[in-house]
Amino acid sequence: MQWLIDHPEFLSNPVYVGGDSYSGIILLVVQHISNGNEDDAEPFINLKKQKWLLGYLLGNLVTDFAMEKRAQFRFSLGMRLIPD
Repeated sequence: MQWLIDHPEFLSNPVYVGGDSYSGIILLVVQHISNGNEDDAEPFINLKKQKWLLGYLLGNLVTDFAMEKRAQFRFSLGMRLIPD
């Protein structure tokens, strides 16, 4: 946020917040922006109208460890990386 305050010429540019590998932190960043909006912090980022923050993306996010392990096994078996 401080960078945007120091460089206001970039405030009108569209921005996506994204991350990969343990990207759950991105949810915290977006929540921080939302909380700042509610507290009238500067710069204001209108999430609802998508004026400035257009969205966020998460890559390689762990959702359910047990489910992912089963999927890895089925994939490895299907690709013949492991014997039946």
